[in-house]
Formats: sequence, C-alpha cells, structure tokens
Amino acid sequence: MNMIELRERCQRTLNDASGATFSDDLVDGWIRAALEEYSQHFNKVVDVQVSGIVAGTYAYAVTERVGSVMRVEYPEGQDPPKYAQRRPYGNNEFFLHADSYDFIQTKGESAGILFLSDPTQDSTATITALRTFDETATELDIPAKHEPILIARVRWQARQFQADGELLAPTSNSSLLMAQMEQNAKSARKDYYQMLYNAVLTESGGSVSVRWEMDKYGQVY
Repeated sequence: MNMIELRERCQRTLNDASGATFSDDLVDGWIRAALEEYSQHFNKVVDVQVSGIVAGTYAYAVTERVGSVMRVEYPEGQDPPKYAQRRPYGNNEFFLHADSYDFIQTKGESAGILFLSDPTQDSTATITALRTFDETATELDIPAKHEPILIARVRWQARQFQADGELLAPTSNSSLLMAQMEQNAKSARKDYYQMLYNAVLTESGGSVSVRWEMDKYGQVY
C-alpha cells in the first residue's frame, strides 16, 4: 500500500471519499503523525550494500536512507560472516583495530557516511539496519494486519478535529452536541491505543496477566 491508497482508505472510513470534509493535505498530515508513532514501536529490517570499497579510502557515502544500524558485515561474503565493531570515528582507538566501523547520519538528508578503519581493495560491506517507515516511499511496507492501526489513528484525529472545530465555532447552541463530539473523539482515541497496544503485545510475544478470583469456598486448592 502506498500513501495515496492509505489516504483513500482513511477517507472512505471517515465517509468522506471525496475529501470534501477532510482535505488530502489534512489526512496526509495525520497519516505522517501515525507513521511516526507507529515507527516508535515497529521498524523494518533493511540491508544496504556499500560497494566500491578500495584501499586507502576510509569514508563512503550511503545514498539510501539508513535508520538505526544493527550490524555491518565487512568484508562481505566470508564464511562464517565477519562483522565489524562499531567505534567512534575520530577516536584514536578507531584506527588501532582493523575491524572498526562507524556510521554518521547526514543532517537534513536521508544519506549517511560509512567509515571503515581498514578498507581493502574491491570489497563490499552490507549495513543491516532498523529503518522507520517513510511516507515518501513508493510503498509503505506496513504489514497488512497493522494498516487498521494507522487508519484508527487518523479516525481519532478526525473526530478530535471536528470536536475542536465545533468548540471554536459552534453550529448549534446545544452543549450536548459538543459533549457528544468530544466523547466520540475520546472513544476513537481509546480504540486506537488499544489496537496499538495489542499489536505491540502480539509482536513481543507477551501476554496480558489475568487475576483469577477464588470463590469463597476455595481458599486452598
């Protein structure tokens, strides 16, 4: 699913397929906020190859967006695999070890720089990283089972938007209408966080603890 498809699903859920009530820009903003919060709990594992490593060159630009680096296989293709150790670039200790690497994310850009302490001729490194979901990507790569979580968050934002709008510019003198709209927003928020909590719990392999109450005759089993 891409950003446009997700937006359309959200608008249909809000009974606003034409975007007459909730504009595309408004819904896109809510989706971005949903993706940002979703990425705090779920990431996708990506492998980024850095080729053209040559002796004597210690810094390599990485054009593909990289998130939190888990490991760097270098040099690639060893049996068993050989992984470099992360050490701060610029620290004297970095060059004291032949297996050092560091990765510096470039500010304001999606690229970064991979530093190697002992690059060899004609070799390749593979960066394995946890990357957040990017709304600018062609495909969001959100698991289908988690798409309703993002839609639920957009639904909450839409209900809160309506409640706030009614409060600032009432269309009715009825305080009951305002209270009902605010309650709808609170209910949508609760539903969203319950869905997110259940998903996190499922992915972590955890379970909810349940308290079992004994009957008055069963003090000892």
